[in-house]
Amino acid sequence: MITRFAPSPTGLLHLGNMRTAIISFLCARSSGGKFILRIDDTDKTRVREEYIEKIFIDLKWLGIESDLCFRQSERFSLYDEAMEQLIQTGRVYACYETPEELEMERRSLLSRGLPPVYRRRKEIKNSERSPYYRFELDSSDIISWDDKLRGKIAIDLRSTSDPIIRRENGIYTYMFPSVIDDIDYGIDTIIRGEDHISNTAVQIQMLKALGCNRIPDFAHMPLLKMQSGKISKRVGGYEIESLRNAHIEPEVICAYLLNLGGRSSADFKNFKEYKEFNLNHYSSSSSVIVSLEEIYNLNAKFLHSIAYEGIVSRLEKAITREFWEVIKKNLFFLSEVSTWWNICTDPNLIFEKKPYSTDIIRDAIMLLPEGEISPETYKQWLALLFERHKYTKKEININLRIALTGKESGPEIGGILPFIGRERILLRLKTQIDDV
Repeated sequence: MITRFAPSPTGLLHLGNMRTAIISFLCARSSGGKFILRIDDTDKTRVREEYIEKIFIDLKWLGIESDLCFRQSERFSLYDEAMEQLIQTGRVYACYETPEELEMERRSLLSRGLPPVYRRRKEIKNSERSPYYRFELDSSDIISWDDKLRGKIAIDLRSTSDPIIRRENGIYTYMFPSVIDDIDYGIDTIIRGEDHISNTAVQIQMLKALGCNRIPDFAHMPLLKMQSGKISKRVGGYEIESLRNAHIEPEVICAYLLNLGGRSSADFKNFKEYKEFNLNHYSSSSSVIVSLEEIYNLNAKFLHSIAYEGIVSRLEKAITREFWEVIKKNLFFLSEVSTWWNICTDPNLIFEKKPYSTDIIRDAIMLLPEGEISPETYKQWLALLFERHKYTKKEININLRIALTGKESGPEIGGILPFIGRERILLRLKTQIDDV
């Protein structure tokens, strides 16, 4: 299976783009095929080099590797040749109307109760205008295919205008170069959003007009939506870069996207662990809602479950297995590991938050067990303090936590005390009394 991912570098990649990339990548890998990255950069007025660079960064971060990569801007001569071929066979023709004239014609058709469909008419050359070009559809042809996800699809093109394939400024529109690239690179499976279904019918006619003997298989995925509408490049917070900056782990994004609309649950696998991958895993339902809250919760679940060996390469060198096991159940983001390490080991920390009871702290100093503190000796310490006070164990625990970490919540206090050490424990307790 040869698949492709074809982002347009006019903005940052978002979850919808990346879902297509991941599924296309896994389909190719599990079949022993190839995954091709195509950069759709024909529209020079909208393309930005920084977005091209960020496409590569996002894919690499998620572990998606292409077997081949190319840019459409490097292939204009091939598109010109193909267009000339179709001009000679009569399937592509020049047009000279201005946008204003086209709009007037559209309104005229609508006013007469007719569909605003553009069809070929007698070509009148206008030497004062640069032509744009359209592909002539065979409107008598019902285009049908067996969609890999949706089953039989049939499209009647009688209500579809002949598509523009090249504008008067020489820039090719999306559909025509895409068809030529798919032929040249032997793309046999195209996975994309359901908003391309009508484009697929048009492109099948283009493929046939260019003499393509083997029409690719198509799979049209449901679009990802927020509660308020479709995810797009104009909607913030759903970009891969934004999620990375928010400290979401790459495995979380991949697992979340693979689970969306699926009939079974994908776990936090490395891509190399996918020996089999099938599009039948997915539903053709048109409603797939994305929740950032679910992504954040899944990030916490990932950190709570992953072993030290699976995360050590992302941790500071000082972080030990023992420390990881103590704190991981309280993490939402990996960045919190450094915060807790500093809380435990920095001798110069000054906590703004103060304990509610200095009586507890004074007795805690007096009753602090000899030797290094362990979870077991912490329980003994807590029991001794409970015997001397009217406070509950929870209240005593919170006061000690605030005095020793500056926070009311976090990992088990008995678990992190060995990393603070007896000397710092005593110093921090005394500091709380001295500051009163």
